[in-house]
Amino acid sequence: MRILFLIIVIGALTEVLVAQSFYVEKVEVFDNFNSSYLLLNANVLIPPDKAVGMREIEAYFQEIKASSLFLDIKWSLSNTQEKDVYVLKITPVYRTDYCKVRIDDIVLEGLSYTNNQKFFEALKKEGIEIGSKFTNNSFSRLVDKIHDAVNNSQVRDNSKKINEGSWVIVREGKLGGVKIIVSPS
Repeated sequence: MRILFLIIVIGALTEVLVAQSFYVEKVEVFDNFNSSYLLLNANVLIPPDKAVGMREIEAYFQEIKASSLFLDIKWSLSNTQEKDVYVLKITPVYRTDYCKVRIDDIVLEGLSYTNNQKFFEALKKEGIEIGSKFTNNSFSRLVDKIHDAVNNSQVRDNSKKINEGSWVIVREGKLGGVKIIVSPS
């Protein structure tokens, strides 16, 4: 019985690895914290309406690991009823001090119409600043507050409407916390 199960699992895995492209219908995250960081990145890097390959899956996990928020990430692809359609199941292992992680730096990159001073003032009003706890907000709420700060601190040109979208990236900070990079989307 175990040998048959092992053969089926290996066969399913081989099918995924051999397939040039496939769809990730859904991402399921099994964790004790807020999974919005994992889900928001998955929605952008491996969207359900776009065929992907193992290269995109690997790029997604490289991006997640570069955040320094996780010690390890266990994952698997599960078959669905449809051919070449899978569910990505993720079980992250957070760093042991995750709840204490602080924001070491916030950097604006390439947002040419954003007034830095107004941006940082808007974030500070929301309790987001260097030294504050990264986990004070869920990641999706943090992103919303950053987007609002970008939009409200843009230098407006009356001749045209500027709506510079932003993308939030998390990297390891110099002091053991995280660095938040805000760049054009």
